[in-house]
Amino acid sequence: LGRVYSAYACGPGDFYNYGNHVVELVAGFFGAGAQAVTYLGHGQSDLFMLEQREKPSVLLQFSAGVNYTNNPCFLAVSTERGVHIAEPRGGWDISEALMREFAQFVRSGKLPVPFADSVEVARVVLAAAESRRRGRRITLDAVPQDSGFDGHAFTAAYARGGGYQGTGLVEARSVYA
Repeated sequence: LGRVYSAYACGPGDFYNYGNHVVELVAGFFGAGAQAVTYLGHGQSDLFMLEQREKPSVLLQFSAGVNYTNNPCFLAVSTERGVHIAEPRGGWDISEALMREFAQFVRSGKLPVPFADSVEVARVVLAAAESRRRGRRITLDAVPQDSGFDGHAFTAAYARGGGYQGTGLVEARSVYA
């Protein structure tokens, strides 16, 4: 693709439970190395700037109004050779491939990605929640130890069917109180 100048990633759904997929897409392309997140604003969705070590910053859009079935999330990368779009093939039908990876992990005990990289994805989303709450840039090492989200509410909503309808951010805020 040549030199990468900037990138934009977005996805649908609530802030935390689906925002992590947006960050996973970015991490899959750029690798580990996220440093800080800055909340940029809110309208119909949440916008953040993700700073990376020795890589271009990425504009993240959580809770974007895109179609779950046909286009769950995507990454646009601006390079010296033009703009390139990466999006998961087949919408949410990637579940079968994910289950194969999980089965391989169970059989071999070898994680498909380093554990530290998975933790970094979660820390980016938690830093985004903290940046939105505080209205300033948050480094990943400054994410409060008690940060989190309400997994029970997420699971209960899924059990009722239709997926999770909460904001995720409300649940994240509740642990800061």
